Amino acid sequence: MSLAQAGTATARDDRDERDDDDAPIDPARRSALLQDCSGMVVSQLSGAIAEALKKVGDDLTALALRNRDPAAQQALLDAVTLVRRHHADIEARFREMFADIFARRIHGDDDGPADAPAGGLALVDDSVIEEKIAFDRIIQRARSKLDPDEVLGIRARLGVLAAGDWFDEDNHPAAPEAVFEALRRTLAQLNAEAGVRDALLDAIEPHVSSNLGAIYTTVNERLRSNHVLPRIRPQVVTAKAQARRAKAAQPPAPAPDSAVAAPAADPAIESVPAGEDPFVLLAARLADGTTPARLAAARLLANPASFGAGKSPPAVETGLLDSLHAIQAGCGESGAGGPRLLDEMLEKGRTMGSPLDQLTVEIVSQVFDHLYADRRLPDTIKQQMLRLQVVAVKAALIDRSFFASRRHPMRRLLDEICRAASDPDADVGPDSALVGGVAEIVDWLLASFESDLSVFDDAAMRLDLLLSIESQRRMERDAALARQAERLEALVLAQEQARAEIRARAGESAPAFMVDFLDRSWYRVMAMLRVEDGDAAWRDALACIDALVWSVQPKESPEIPRLASLLPKLIAELNRGLARAGVDKSDQERFFNELLKRHGEVIQRAKVGAAGPASPLPAFGQPAAPPREAVASRPAEPPVSPEIARQLGDLRRGDTLELLEPDGARRRLRISWVSPTRRLFVLTRHPEVARPVERAELARWLATGRVRLADAETAIERTIATIAAGKAGLPA
Repeated sequence: MSLAQAGTATARDDRDERDDDDAPIDPARRSALLQDCSGMVVSQLSGAIAEALKKVGDDLTALALRNRDPAAQQALLDAVTLVRRHHADIEARFREMFADIFARRIHGDDDGPADAPAGGLALVDDSVIEEKIAFDRIIQRARSKLDPDEVLGIRARLGVLAAGDWFDEDNHPAAPEAVFEALRRTLAQLNAEAGVRDALLDAIEPHVSSNLGAIYTTVNERLRSNHVLPRIRPQVVTAKAQARRAKAAQPPAPAPDSAVAAPAADPAIESVPAGEDPFVLLAARLADGTTPARLAAARLLANPASFGAGKSPPAVETGLLDSLHAIQAGCGESGAGGPRLLDEMLEKGRTMGSPLDQLTVEIVSQVFDHLYADRRLPDTIKQQMLRLQVVAVKAALIDRSFFASRRHPMRRLLDEICRAASDPDADVGPDSALVGGVAEIVDWLLASFESDLSVFDDAAMRLDLLLSIESQRRMERDAALARQAERLEALVLAQEQARAEIRARAGESAPAFMVDFLDRSWYRVMAMLRVEDGDAAWRDALACIDALVWSVQPKESPEIPRLASLLPKLIAELNRGLARAGVDKSDQERFFNELLKRHGEVIQRAKVGAAGPASPLPAFGQPAAPPREAVASRPAEPPVSPEIARQLGDLRRGDTLELLEPDGARRRLRISWVSPTRRLFVLTRHPEVARPVERAELARWLATGRVRLADAETAIERTIATIAAGKAGLPA
């Protein structure tokens, strides 16, 4: 058995028992090594993709010639066309996409692949399943070609640099899943059809896999030479290592199956004294019967330590569970919510259940009361979640860790529904695919769930597949937004450059009316021409400035014919640009009237010999090299505090912000795009909002409190925290 196999079977590095070689890494050095490794992996993989794109065209063409299936043949030919037309774009987009995924995985906040595992076939089209199967096949093929020991080294060493424990095989930052997911998303942004994506991924895989192993070796050598786990020892997972990993996770996740039952640090959670049976304590609180005692019992139920001490809670009363089965069977498709159902369940809990059963039913009912009152959840999703009340009560009675553990199957499902519905970009209209899909899942749970909690895993898989379809819709919309935002940022940069050129060429030598015209109107023409038509049009626009300035300077009599020859071409060029940029007609008229007047004065003075020294006529259409002052530089942004700078630096695509509107309402918006320079952020909300915000403006909003990062907790988590903190009363 290889070292990697041993490590996979038993391994985690318990860093409480490390050698001197494995001493803790200074945070600054850890950050530097992480940056070094990230740059190395991104650069080398991008190079591998670039080389692969040069080679796959011939491979795909050969496959197309051999293939007898017309549809498959067309997909292969379309893939060839895509590579030839968008070679550079694929390289650039992949680099950005993979760098983003790598960083997210390092920090533990990667949202994973957009496609979920196959399952729940009734909710998705067959093509989605087929694409997922093809994608998984590519991943497995790539993984099979990697050296297990090098993979183990990457998992362990990058885990140490991330200040956590070893990464799992499929979620470390440089895993094949990350590489091919970045490629898949890149191709999706280019609107490649599924068959074309599959063909390209399949063709690129051998080229990437052959380089990936070498990249792993290089990174491992670099980290070994920097004394990051120079020797890796496979060890059994210890409770101490598990507890340390759970503590490092953000947000912190309770570990009900942990072997350690440490006292809870949260004052809202009832602690469990060492050596005590938490459920004996809970029974004593319930026997007391007073409101404070019942609240203490509720806190015990919300404490993960209560379920990690090797003790089991009392089972639910069979009669109560049978009565809830009957209530669920009568719900049908019309719903499983409402006051009458709630009253019926509470009555069953009082008359047929134990005190613990009664408390559980009461707390679940309060959870749904809070969900109903939560304004951040759309009503369409609330209606579906309320139908799950009886299912949630049964699940909480069968597995009492519902309130203590985010990993409880039913709670995990509710959390995911809340998270999806709270996304500002989610389409939660009554007829939307998301709401319809959630309704189907609810129908299926009402029909299927009796006492086997594994049905919630199936439901979660169905939800994942549903969300992958929603993610595809969003990805297509985001790609269009990105193109618009990229153009907008290019336009802003070009406008800055245009104004810098105007200041350099006309700032001191041109009359005030001309400088005003250039700075208010012509800069827009220049920027538009540069972005849409390129450098040649930009040079023509610069030539117009030079010619305009020359035209109003003093002339000698022999220069008048040259001025007369220049003006028609100059005026025509100006008119074309101004019309194309949509400059106001009245502004144009005022400028040309003043220009005509000034030209008359220049000509009159030249005739009477009152001109100054002659100035050279610029070569219209071929301006001289710009003066040094014309090189545009971005005006310095207002200084921001270190804290605001940190907040800006932490913002990532996909984050949700809460924006305070002038009417006092807070609106949730999603960061759908961040420019490579981080100067422009696009905030969106389905269906109508796409709001570009410059960095300086966003900094002002953060500093004044107008915008803030939205709470990452789901509605379920907020509700349970409220109940555990005693802010929701329990009847005595």
